[in-house]
Amino acid sequence: MELHIKRLFDSAQTINLKHRLSKQIISNNIIQLTKKISNKSYNLKIFLIGGNKPMLIIFPLLPLYPDKKFYKYGVKLTIKEYERQYPTAKTLNMLGNYIAYKEAKKTNCY
Repeated sequence: MELHIKRLFDSAQTINLKHRLSKQIISNNIIQLTKKISNKSYNLKIFLIGGNKPMLIIFPLLPLYPDKKFYKYGVKLTIKEYERQYPTAKTLNMLGNYIAYKEAKKTNCY
């Protein structure tokens, strides 16, 4: 958890997103949320949405596991070259992912 929070803070600093949140506040929010989740396996998405008063959003998602047959038989892949605008910051620019996903689906690739 500490590494993910550090990455969130580092990303905010990279894109000059000012906020008043502490690592302890975010950690406490994560702990409180996870106590309410009954699933055994889940991913947490942590967002810091900018503006005059940046908003922290944390929510659970069910993980997407690849089909087990992929491990045994392999999958057909495609590669799309793309670089995020700020490659050292984890940001929400999903356009490159969306384009690559649509192209992969057209060619029956994973």
